[in-house]
Amino acid sequence: MENIGHGWRLFNKRVLKKSPCSVVIFVDRGFGNGARTPGPNSPVVERVCVMFFGGPNDCETLELGGRMAEHLAIKVTVVRFV
Repeated sequence: MENIGHGWRLFNKRVLKKSPCSVVIFVDRGFGNGARTPGPNSPVVERVCVMFFGGPNDCETLELGGRMAEHLAIKVTVVRFV
């Protein structure tokens, strides 16, 4: 994990702890700047794994994963626990 600064780390922890709703934190690594966007025959650039246990937050995560999968450069794998 890279160092984002003590202040941001505390802020993120506080938001995750006190939020009354689902929260997701995305880290911008420069994806989508055009340099890594594949063509029709190019390989997948980013991989995302969605862990699905069946709860309401998992359903939201599954929906977000589906939206991400619409991008040509993203391959989403869903692992469902039964």
